[in-house]
Amino acid sequence: MVRVTRTPDGGVAVDPDRRSPGRGAWVHVTPTCVEAALAHGGLARALRAGVGAETAGRLRELSTEEREQA
Repeated sequence: MVRVTRTPDGGVAVDPDRRSPGRGAWVHVTPTCVEAALAHGGLARALRAGVGAETAGRLRELSTEEREQA
């Protein structure tokens, strides 16, 4: 699982160290879960902030890496 955090300035970022302050949400790093979290707006709702293209791309990249390692 990976933690995604709403930063103090209102942005959203992947938190690989799991230590960033702020509101956070956990996402399974599988392509299915990442796409569902992004497509249905669950991640944005949980964080109470919009998920930008850069963060969405990073999550998709992590899910691809996870699939290749399996």
